[in-house]
Amino acid sequence: MATIVQKYGGSSLADLDAMARVTRRIAATAQAGHQLVVVVSAMGDTTDHLLDLSRQLTSSPDPRENDLLLATGEITSMTLLAISLNAAGIAAQSFTGAQAGIITNEVHGYARILRVRADAVRRALADGKVVLVAGFQGVAERSGEVTTLGRGGSDTTAVALAAALGAEVCEIYTDVEGVYTADPRLVPDAVKLDWLGYDDMLELAAHGCKVLHDRCVEYARNCQVVIHVRSSMSEEPGTWVSARRGGEHDAERSPFSRVISGIAHDASRASLVVHAVADIGPDSVAPLVRTVAEVGVPIENLHASPVNPMTGNFDVTITLEGGDGPRAASALMATQQALNFSSLSYDDKVGSVSVVGRGMRSDPTTTSEFIQALLAADAPAYSITASDKAISVTTSSAALPSVVRALHSTFGMDRTT
Repeated sequence: MATIVQKYGGSSLADLDAMARVTRRIAATAQAGHQLVVVVSAMGDTTDHLLDLSRQLTSSPDPRENDLLLATGEITSMTLLAISLNAAGIAAQSFTGAQAGIITNEVHGYARILRVRADAVRRALADGKVVLVAGFQGVAERSGEVTTLGRGGSDTTAVALAAALGAEVCEIYTDVEGVYTADPRLVPDAVKLDWLGYDDMLELAAHGCKVLHDRCVEYARNCQVVIHVRSSMSEEPGTWVSARRGGEHDAERSPFSRVISGIAHDASRASLVVHAVADIGPDSVAPLVRTVAEVGVPIENLHASPVNPMTGNFDVTITLEGGDGPRAASALMATQQALNFSSLSYDDKVGSVSVVGRGMRSDPTTTSEFIQALLAADAPAYSITASDKAISVTTSSAALPSVVRALHSTFGMDRTT
């Protein structure tokens, strides 16, 4: 008898009909004799709706109250699904993140899981019950406050529980059949990948692939949790994410030949420009970064450019998650005098596209092909960054579809087998 953790996203639980399909899938797994833990996201667009309500009241809602508000979405999903399973004759019990023992740090809105105390979950499994757990949430270790884990938090909850319980597999159910060479909604010729190593999946997730979140993959890699990304609408196998496939270890691929895993994009970026910073040394940049970090906002990219050679003033551009932009902007403006800058501008119509793989830097043609694809797409390039694992461009969100398609074609991803 295997222990299996399943996670169902919001699209898989969009309404009661969708929930009925999930109920049948869960029942089939339980009736096959497996111990089963099911982690759920909020139904459909519930989280976005709750955030909308909050932001209609204020652009900077209190982080504690916001976490309590958002946590209700997953709680609704878990209890309805438990009711549905019990009505179908499958013994089920629901747990909030706190009740399931998801212990986090104290950061509201983007908390990190510190450990999982899964004793209550184990007792329910031992009693023969299917366990339903609200994803995306936990309880702060010191204060006991409800916290949320940020984007992709339900995936991370599922992997953390799988690690704590020694589960055979963590099945992540979503509205696509696996991980593709690019988003199939933008690229009809995108190819489904049957396996990815942790490192390749981590790079794709970090650069915007929404199928899995990078924290989830990082947790899985550290704890060697096998992930199977599947569609809740199909019985077809999806994409396996693990250390090995057929004896090949993820870390054993040659770093000296170019291997492209896929094209990732993210339309949810935002750009904050701190104008006319008086001095660009560590004494001026560090307070900017610290101010943003203190409100729990991670910075994805930061660069400075001179604006006035006579005065030595610089503009500092900070790239971050779009949803974090207002909070970061408010924090910076509240300390404008102390940070010694003239003004702040904000743009939430920014996106990024990345070619992800291995051996990118060792192949001199990669950057050239990347630039040619951007020219073919007639897209603005605000910045381009490169490493051995990815080449990325920051551009306007309107240009993302054409850039993704151009890169997918240029790098021959439609011919992946």
